[in-house]
Amino acid sequence: VYWHQFMPLQWFMETHTEFDFVWNWETDARYTGNHYHFLSAMSSFALRTPRKYLWERNARYYIPSAHGNNYTAFLSDTDYAIEAAWRNDSSRIPIWGPQPFNEFRQNPIGPKPPVSDQKLDAFTWGVGEEADLITLLPIFSPVHTEWEYRDKIWNFIPGIHPVFNGDGDPSFTHPDFVNIDRRVYINTVSRFSRRQIRAMHLENLVGRTMQAEMWPATVALHHGLKAVYAPHPIWADRHWPAWYADAVFNADGDEAAAWGQREDSVYNHDREWNFAGWSWYYASRFPRTLYRRWLGWGDKKEDWGPLRELSGEDFEGQSKMIALGKEGGQWDGDGEEGGVTRVGGNGRMCLPGMLLHPVKKVVQDEGGDGKGVERPPGR
Repeated sequence: VYWHQFMPLQWFMETHTEFDFVWNWETDARYTGNHYHFLSAMSSFALRTPRKYLWERNARYYIPSAHGNNYTAFLSDTDYAIEAAWRNDSSRIPIWGPQPFNEFRQNPIGPKPPVSDQKLDAFTWGVGEEADLITLLPIFSPVHTEWEYRDKIWNFIPGIHPVFNGDGDPSFTHPDFVNIDRRVYINTVSRFSRRQIRAMHLENLVGRTMQAEMWPATVALHHGLKAVYAPHPIWADRHWPAWYADAVFNADGDEAAAWGQREDSVYNHDREWNFAGWSWYYASRFPRTLYRRWLGWGDKKEDWGPLRELSGEDFEGQSKMIALGKEGGQWDGDGEEGGVTRVGGNGRMCLPGMLLHPVKKVVQDEGGDGKGVERPPGR
């Protein structure tokens, strides 16, 4: 997965011409609601999204407690920040149309903008256009971050590429990589259009590729395709002060509209631990705990943080509620103390539609002998 997992997807689309789009779904992702409704909502959101400032907006997390509950106002604030960054630094021109890394070696297959000056576009280009790529986490530039795989690039400079070995050639880099604009989104759960798959295939034919999480969005950027980060509810295993969550997850190195794309990026290896309690991030344990409780199973290995009591054989008959405040003590009704308290009743945990990742080794017994099986609640 770290290197290049999309050949089977490309082969599928080449041999199944009846499909216009395909979702690449990682096998350790789960959804507690109706998959059809969720995926349809993501597609509808992307369909309505204009292209103007799209690449810049794609990098920012929407945090309602910090940005307010009006998503339209959040978009206006985001667009204002993008324009302010452009006014203050004329080199920070928002992406407008195809961005080939080399105009002599790359022939973009995406459409050209309807007007050459994006200031003349009233956020209409792209509205009603199906997205070529839909992601479920922000799309960001890794060039000025310390994201671990940012230099896993093959043959964009002819003959320059990492070498496959046991440790993935961690020291591989090249000084000219700073000139190759590229984009990343974490994990590879995403929707691809036939045009997106075709562009990736054309790049592979001439020997170019990048690390898996960096590849689809970079191809879309270079070829002028429509790539959309579709936000969805993500939960945390504890309370985050609004201002602090925004400062961490939208860190910008004190540069306007550079969310997650500078030396303080939350995607840097030394800062990525901030995602450890999220319901949707590859390095979190929280999704597995929630999913097991949704199935009515305990999680005997869960022995840390505010969820440490949310497990065990007796839990199902007790029915507890989490108050995500400070650790320890009992909930006093205002959520000040935190911990877990009995609220009466019993039954499995009732959850809204929640996208969870990763959820691995879903067997009822914790011993891993395979006696338990994954099954929907109520069966």
